[in-house]
Amino acid sequence: MLPAHLDGIRHEVIELIIAKQGLPMADGIDLQSIGDCATDYTGADLEKLLITSHKNAVLSGRREIIQEDLEQALSDIVSTTTYTQEMIDSAVSFCTDRSHLPAAYRDQAGQEIVAVERTGRRRIATA
Repeated sequence: MLPAHLDGIRHEVIELIIAKQGLPMADGIDLQSIGDCATDYTGADLEKLLITSHKNAVLSGRREIIQEDLEQALSDIVSTTTYTQEMIDSAVSFCTDRSHLPAAYRDQAGQEIVAVERTGRRRIATA
């Protein structure tokens, strides 16, 4: 997998994926601009982008991928790094919302919430 921060080789990775998948590309496609728009994409994300672009071309009755197919795929696909961060943010938001706490803890504003372990009590948070 290509780490998302390796911008210097992103264009080369795109070309390797095109060759590996045997994707038919129309002349005049600006792969550099696609790579520049996909800075947080991993190698797997780039492959998904190119395969989706090919699907877009086929569904439009074309054999070759054109720039618009790539741009449409860019707008349709969320990178795994972005998706992962959104899931983490969502989980943190869910877990810190008092309404999601068990009833026994919900009304303990300003009090310590503790968990009981085999080794004793452990402070989790101050409500």
